[in-house]
Parts: sequence; C-alpha cells; structure tokens
Amino acid sequence: MTLNTETFYAYKIVMDPTGLTVGDALILHSLGAAWSKQDCQG
Repeated sequence: MTLNTETFYAYKIVMDPTGLTVGDALILHSLGAAWSKQDCQG
C-alpha cells in the first residue's frame, strides 16, 4: 500500500473512523466534518 506513515494513517481512518485520534477528531469537528462508520451503498 504505502510506506509513508501519515498516508497509511489517513487510509486507515477512511476505512475505519474509530481509529481517529482525539486531537484529529476535535480538529475535524471544529471544521464541521462528521466521521462515522457507514458502509457504501453504491
């Protein structure tokens, strides 16, 4: 996949948002983003 740890972290979060750090969750929340586990229906 990738050897870059930051890219790997971002990929993991897209696949499973429960791994989001508290700090990153606060930043995304302040920007108005909502992260939740939801399977793609399309």
